[in-house]
Amino acid sequence: MIKKPSLLLLFLFISIGIAQASVFDWKCYESDNFAVYFHKGFESRARETIYYLELYKPKVVKLTGNNYGKVTVILEDNGLNSNGNANPINNKMGYYLSSPGNEGFESLYGNWLGGLSIHEQTHIGSLTNATGLSQLSCTIFGNIFMPNIYSPGWIIEGITVYHESHLNKYEGRLNDGLYDAVIASKVKSNSFPTPVIASLPVKTYPIDKIYNYGGAFFRFLAIQYGEDRFADFFNTLGSYYWIPLTLGTLPAIGIDKAAHEVYGKDFPELFSEWEAFEVARHKDWTTDGVQITSSSWYKGGLRSYNNKLYYSKVFIVQTSPYSSQYSTQITEYDPATNEETKQIDLVNEINSPIQIVNNILYYTVPQFGNNYANLSQKELGIVSSLYAYNLTTGKTKPLLKESIRAFCVKPDGEIIYAKDKTSDFGSELVSYKNGQISKIGTIPELISEIELCDDKYIVVSKKNNNAWNINYLLPGSLQLLPIINSSWAEFNISVDKGIIYYTADYDSKYALYAYDLSNGTVAQLTNGGYAKSKATPINDRIYFIGIDNEGEDLFVKKYSPRPYKVQETETITNIDYDKISPNITEYDGFSHSLMELLKPSQRIFPSLLTGEDALGVNIYQVGLGSAGLDITITNKLFTPLTLSFGTQTILNRHRNFVGVTYPVYKSLEEGLSSLEVGFTTNFSSNYIPKTEAVFRYPNYSINFNIMGDIQNKGALTNTSFKYTLNNIGIRSSVSLFRNFDIVEDIRGSNLHFAKNQRGLVAKVDITTKIGEIRDGLWNPRIFAGDMYGGFFVDYSSIKSDRATYGYEFSLETGLGDVLLFVPRVGIAFSGKKFDFYSRYNFMLPF
Repeated sequence: MIKKPSLLLLFLFISIGIAQASVFDWKCYESDNFAVYFHKGFESRARETIYYLELYKPKVVKLTGNNYGKVTVILEDNGLNSNGNANPINNKMGYYLSSPGNEGFESLYGNWLGGLSIHEQTHIGSLTNATGLSQLSCTIFGNIFMPNIYSPGWIIEGITVYHESHLNKYEGRLNDGLYDAVIASKVKSNSFPTPVIASLPVKTYPIDKIYNYGGAFFRFLAIQYGEDRFADFFNTLGSYYWIPLTLGTLPAIGIDKAAHEVYGKDFPELFSEWEAFEVARHKDWTTDGVQITSSSWYKGGLRSYNNKLYYSKVFIVQTSPYSSQYSTQITEYDPATNEETKQIDLVNEINSPIQIVNNILYYTVPQFGNNYANLSQKELGIVSSLYAYNLTTGKTKPLLKESIRAFCVKPDGEIIYAKDKTSDFGSELVSYKNGQISKIGTIPELISEIELCDDKYIVVSKKNNNAWNINYLLPGSLQLLPIINSSWAEFNISVDKGIIYYTADYDSKYALYAYDLSNGTVAQLTNGGYAKSKATPINDRIYFIGIDNEGEDLFVKKYSPRPYKVQETETITNIDYDKISPNITEYDGFSHSLMELLKPSQRIFPSLLTGEDALGVNIYQVGLGSAGLDITITNKLFTPLTLSFGTQTILNRHRNFVGVTYPVYKSLEEGLSSLEVGFTTNFSSNYIPKTEAVFRYPNYSINFNIMGDIQNKGALTNTSFKYTLNNIGIRSSVSLFRNFDIVEDIRGSNLHFAKNQRGLVAKVDITTKIGEIRDGLWNPRIFAGDMYGGFFVDYSSIKSDRATYGYEFSLETGLGDVLLFVPRVGIAFSGKKFDFYSRYNFMLPF
């Protein structure tokens, strides 16, 4: 008989033996303050990252008052997905290497890795600030006892947005123009946020409210009280060792107490001062033009064709508590009739500007590609699927799946597209014609838009340390010639009759401009508020996307250009990161990563030990069961397959267990979304194979789950269906089982645990939102969101047929940023009887 320790070692050696080679292709560069892990081939990006990390650390230390220790940074290639994250529990940061496109990140960062280095590092500096008894608690129990991690989201993200926006006047979200426009719209509509509303976990515009409100609030604090007090605040809050025990839900003995010590006021008082400050700043703010739609939320890619407008709409529908469906539509607007007509329903946002040629609308949506240099996403990365939609017939045709960042379509149907270079900064230009792909050449800049102009291309592109600007791209030499080249971002271009129409955020304000190619003059087309567009004028009118309190909509105004002088570009010196990076030591990534296993992130409570290696390949957790230590080890050495094994207490006896899961298929488009298979066993009473399949479509989704119990010859199949019709949600589920343990939950009856039973349980719910509260208390931090109501029918055939039907009310509530709570009350009818009942659901907000 194999003993338990031997069994665990056996599985560990098997895992290492069959691991994919890519796991061992990781390297580590270590500097004085950072250990940067990356896949082979990305050495130059790693050196660039270390340069910015070391450059910005003194700034972060000064701002947050925390001289934190060595931080682990993981660089991953996730295709066209641009993001970053900070994990204060494990003292780790993660970067996706691809720079964002211009749409939505117009002037976010001049250098993507530099911007991430100050944003995510500010998280580490502020969140890991623990002094006195707090530091002792962290030493004993781990970083879960750091007081600052229990702050509201608008503090956690607000300080990072503030800091990223103070490198210069061009970078960061507070310099972008959108955030100020959102704040101004809230001022004008008398809906300015309170501390409760600023982090309310209800899907309202703007979705990134904790970034927007938090960043603007910290800017006010810096102007009114001085930036130097931020360090005092984080140091003071970091000394409150009792905050983890309250989960940050009692501001009076937490963040308000710290604010009183530093600012002499609590946060509700400071928010009132901030509101007065913003009211004075935006007293003259107005939206330009006349609003012609009212669907709100988000819009993009607006362009004109045959005297009509085409654009994408992204909106959120909520039909039950904390359950949101994101919907995307490509819509046609006819100025002659003032009518909107939906053209295409999508399950995801478009990810490059649409093109319309010969009555064919071309668009791209994100999709998964394989073999990317990452571990967190199981080597999947984001690419683009290109489609052609016939505006006459309404038929859609798939063309190709590639890493398309931008494209244009020639009159003969040839498609020219730009894709990012793999391990270096820049673009590849590619031709697609008659099903054939041919590489044209490489360009040292990223390209995010391409438009045709006679025998040239006009592109929006950027150097590694610059803003997005407008250039000629000569087809033969692939030489870039500047057209408009400022330190601000210029984008959303369209070309008509020798004029480039574009959007820019000069002086941190979004407006439309026109550049005359014949004489090089620039004219401003909109003034005030917020405007962006790729549309050329129609009948002496200019159409654009503007903003109001509830989101973005279409606006129109008379075409009346007036001369504008673009500011000269500030010179930015190119940096040779290979020459000036700090001294670094190189290690094998995988073996060096294992050293982190000796530094558990949680100790004693809530688990005895929890830890992982730097790359997140091996994760362990040790708990105390009734029969001794319960140990779980999760292993991703041969990604995308995940192996879990260990020991667990079952009926006061220790048993070994092994579990394995494998993602057979994943997609971001409609149809089959994911297919995953797995198997779990404890080598005694449980041998459980399982399969899960998910199908997604624009208005509905279907989930299939199948589980077996080999030991008991049992099986369970569950099918669930969700459908959204306008603002009404329809949900149903059917569970069929034989010789399987199941919890029978029939509303109006007590929960019943059915062991080794057979039968059927079915449920149908029709729900809709019936009211909005969207407010709460500050001390303690208790809130209420939206109210929902709906009809239901439940049925069970376990032992005997039983059915109930009735009506149920539910409410979104929660406690701070740590717990979501849904109380439900209803009336259930069964035959001639009826019962009132109540139910409660708890969820975590992450």
